[in-house]
Amino acid sequence: MKQETNAHFNAARLAFFLAVRYVTRTTLWQTLLVICVMTLTFLNLVVVSGVLVGLMDGSLQGYQRYYSGDLLVSKLPEKEYIERASAVASILSTQDTIAAFAPRIIEGGTLEANYLASVSQPNILPDRVGVSISGMDLRNELAVADVRERLVEGEFLHERDTTGIVIGARLLDRYFPAETGLLTISGVYPGDKVRLSVNGASREFTVRGIIRSKAGPIDDRVFMLDTELESLTGTYDNNIDEFAVRLVPGASPEAAPSRLLAYGIGSYTLVRTAEDVIGEFLDEIRGTFALLGNIIGAIAVIVASITIFIIIFITAITRRKYIGILKAIGISRVAIKLSYVLLSVFYSLIGISIGLLLLYLVLVPYFAANPIDFPFSDGILSVTTEGTLLRALILVGTTVIAGYFPARMIVNKNTLDAVLGR
Repeated sequence: MKQETNAHFNAARLAFFLAVRYVTRTTLWQTLLVICVMTLTFLNLVVVSGVLVGLMDGSLQGYQRYYSGDLLVSKLPEKEYIERASAVASILSTQDTIAAFAPRIIEGGTLEANYLASVSQPNILPDRVGVSISGMDLRNELAVADVRERLVEGEFLHERDTTGIVIGARLLDRYFPAETGLLTISGVYPGDKVRLSVNGASREFTVRGIIRSKAGPIDDRVFMLDTELESLTGTYDNNIDEFAVRLVPGASPEAAPSRLLAYGIGSYTLVRTAEDVIGEFLDEIRGTFALLGNIIGAIAVIVASITIFIIIFITAITRRKYIGILKAIGISRVAIKLSYVLLSVFYSLIGISIGLLLLYLVLVPYFAANPIDFPFSDGILSVTTEGTLLRALILVGTTVIAGYFPARMIVNKNTLDAVLGR
């Protein structure tokens, strides 16, 4: 047993020596070319899937950052508002895992532009659109979901702004023209007057700014102070429709709902994480994109494997006489085959190492600072340590197989024919 172990150890050591000789005697350009192929293949495996999945993850991050927070406590579907909203607010304020929460009043209404022209010219159709109006407690709102970062025009509201509103970009035709199929209003810019109607009551407001967040319902809403919305509707009964909740850093969003539901608020509210609010649709798209990325990556792996196969095969063919001499002097076939496998592993490991450096030192920081501007999200590069390591192992495994078979084909040839070059 010990003798067999020593034989295997000696074969492995000899194979390593031969592999080093192959590398040192191979031209620099050939080595760099193969490493470059392996690096690009690894990046293809990780980056393509990461970008596709990052489209959905960017959408979720935007939704969580600018609308829902980590949790969204909302009214029941059959109710007009959250019953016992004051009690809910008291419970939220006592939780040590909650950093801030923002109550919101949501009302349906109509936003009308160019209404003075409609009065003077009765034949002109009114330029109006149905909207969802969000009344905000400004200080708490900005502590949970600071949508000021997504202003594309004008300025945001201030705490005593009784006549101003902010409009979502999806309500304006210059951002979403008529051919998109959305109902919009035209010719509205910061500083313009518009008319807002809710439950039969109308008032003129000044547009302060335009928001384009690509996050959930924000781009479809009109934002104003909650006190002004209550004044417009004539209700002052604390009719809260939802609470957006921001957790302290490190707190688990998955564990928070059950903790709140333990207080019995589940009988008059819905408590959900941001991902739960978006629903299974996002997960299904993410899974589809991940599958698509894996298919594209698999094609890249096949190409890389063929490249390694060809290189190892050509290397073994050109050294056929050398291999025959090694066999003639007593070098085992296992050691020779293993040397070519180690050569392919060398190429893949160096390529993967360079790919990892480029991924985490260049690509991930770049995409984090410069998200891809897609119509429905700011795409990021979504990569995980587990997924990256798995793809690296897959690439190493395929290159081992690709390096073994051509070496086996050449090494198994007749020793005398190999020495004589036949």
